[in-house]
Amino acid sequence: MVFKPVEDIPNIETASLNARKVDDEMRDLINIVRTALKNQPGLNEELKQVLRNHLSLFGVSHKSIRLIIARAFKKKDYPLIADAVSLTREQVEKLFAVALLLDNPHRWVKQHLRAAWKNRLKEFHLDNEEKHTIKRFQEQLQTNWPRALDQMKNPVKAQGRGSKIIVSTFAERVLKYDLDRPEGPKPSWFKRKSSVRSYQKKYFDFPTPGIALRKIRKRPVHRFLYRWHKEYEYLCEYSHVGAGKMILLLGGEFKDFWTGQKLPMVARKLAERTIAMSYIATASACLLVTSILSNRFGEQSRVKLFWAMLNDFSLLARALWQLNPVRLQ
Repeated sequence: MVFKPVEDIPNIETASLNARKVDDEMRDLINIVRTALKNQPGLNEELKQVLRNHLSLFGVSHKSIRLIIARAFKKKDYPLIADAVSLTREQVEKLFAVALLLDNPHRWVKQHLRAAWKNRLKEFHLDNEEKHTIKRFQEQLQTNWPRALDQMKNPVKAQGRGSKIIVSTFAERVLKYDLDRPEGPKPSWFKRKSSVRSYQKKYFDFPTPGIALRKIRKRPVHRFLYRWHKEYEYLCEYSHVGAGKMILLLGGEFKDFWTGQKLPMVARKLAERTIAMSYIATASACLLVTSILSNRFGEQSRVKLFWAMLNDFSLLARALWQLNPVRLQ
């Protein structure tokens, strides 16, 4: 058996959840962990900022999930819930990103910044190709875009803290060549054994959850994320437009199979699972971040308190808490 069985929750079938209260507790937890990060001495400033941004995004995405689900039930427009599930997949993706950043900050913070730079360069490249003949875009294309890309390439200098170029001249040349000639031959100046495409992807791209899982070095964290990846695979069906994405839509059309009572019931179960998973992904990210904090702001106690709330209504929370990879005080 790969995972241990979990203890059932008493009266779970009749218990009710005060989601607004849990929302408030989650928001407070995020704020406390972000504050602790900001004031933690000895941490790389780029790591602090990237982690704080990720934690903020957990709260933003959760708010969107709650708004979509509220709208779905208010208007009885149940297919909307499938989009909320897609947003929950993003919550889990952020969790894997946080874990990777913590596992090897020097490597993955730089890779995270490189990936952002690559995406902006691709956007500029396309804008320049399609709009360079339009007069009103000249300042944006000739001045604003190049300035922004230079600042992103040297983020430390942009913040007035010295100089640290994160993208080499060679890598920039390779990426621009690939954008200009996506099917072109290997140029004479490219002496690597790999292809142009594989080189620039390895240099710039930030790992997806499946790849990230293989790169996590700490065994307890790896096992924790391995269990999370099972949930991620389920969520992918909603983002990749699989059968799960369509189930509520089809349920409303085939009245001979889905009674008027069954469709709302299926929608409610999916909504409950979605909201719970968003809570747990957020709690998991905060838990992992506490591993590098000194607990000056009581962040570990807040993580334990929030997870205790989750354990009262979610078997998934209980399963993951059994795999907790962080020693809390």
